[in-house]
Amino acid sequence: MMKRRVTWGVLGLVCILLIIIQPPLPPRIGEIDFRAYWGSSLLLSRGESFADLNRLFVVEREYTNWTEDYPMVAWSPPWLSVLLLPYAFVSFERAKWLWLLTNIALVQISTVLLWRDACASHSSCHRFIWIALVAVFTFSMTLVALIAGQVNTLVLLGLAGFLFFSKERREVLTGLSLALTLSKPQLVYLTFPILVLELVHARRWRALGGCVGWLLLLILAVFVLSPAWLSDYWQMFSLGLAVERETPTLSGMMLVFFSTTWAKWFPLVALPIMLLCWYRWRTHLNLRSWIDISLLVGIPTASFGWSYDQIMLCIPLLSLIAWMVQAQLEYRDSILLALILIIGNLVTFYQRILTPSEVYFFWVPILILVVYAYAMMRWSRRRLAYA
Repeated sequence: MMKRRVTWGVLGLVCILLIIIQPPLPPRIGEIDFRAYWGSSLLLSRGESFADLNRLFVVEREYTNWTEDYPMVAWSPPWLSVLLLPYAFVSFERAKWLWLLTNIALVQISTVLLWRDACASHSSCHRFIWIALVAVFTFSMTLVALIAGQVNTLVLLGLAGFLFFSKERREVLTGLSLALTLSKPQLVYLTFPILVLELVHARRWRALGGCVGWLLLLILAVFVLSPAWLSDYWQMFSLGLAVERETPTLSGMMLVFFSTTWAKWFPLVALPIMLLCWYRWRTHLNLRSWIDISLLVGIPTASFGWSYDQIMLCIPLLSLIAWMVQAQLEYRDSILLALILIIGNLVTFYQRILTPSEVYFFWVPILILVVYAYAMMRWSRRRLAYA
């Protein structure tokens, strides 16, 4: 007991020192995308519209050392700027360091919660949490998200929190976690509707009310701080829909290789198909499996999303690792799949050195989807063989 207290005391002291003392960071670390989020929150803290691109450009040039002739735009939903308001009350240099620490903590907490969920039926699995942490923090997309100062970590935490609080039947926190997943809605365009339907099917109205309540509270805060934000946000949102992006998605691939833009509307097809699959087979798979599958299909088929958004694939990856650790797969299958995933991750690091277009990372979710499907098939066959 004394050793544990000393350990926690040392960790707490280290955390306090890291918050107070800001060591110098290499250029661009933690600031690439964060400048847009910070700039939007700064405008909101001043009572201005967070979606006014002209004002955002001025803020970024004046406070964040932005040298380009266009603003860095986050295309954020209105509630995100409210969540990040505390960071707007310190300088950008200070804020990006604090957000980097926050991001690391968010990833770590999410990993612990997701691993706890994956090991729910195998208590001996919990002691291998270090494997899960190593896997997540060496996944190239995790590192890129941290370097960019991304907010997709909030979505990761939201899904991890939903799984945890849902099992604990803590309804308000389940709703809060569900609302948090909408920090970047395009990443959960398949997952969010399934989670809502799961709550409706279970008649968990307090959790649904918690989600709606949190979102309304955040939007109300936007109106209080900046009553005229709505027109600027609609203009920004419309501009975002019109922009064609070379992203590692089906839409980006079709744009680069075939010069066509129809694929950005593919989510309108994928969503009803996924919901139909959920309705047909909802009793055959548990909630974690539906989250895994919806992310594996949703990330590469979203209208847009960058390679660092593939950090969401940590959720199905942790499911795969848990199956291996729990010996639910044959030993040779576990070794083969682990090698494939490790080699694939090393290839993405090599790709970063070559600095290709983002679209050339499209293969990552496809590889993980194939590995996941193979593992699930082998696990099902093994379970039937021993039944």
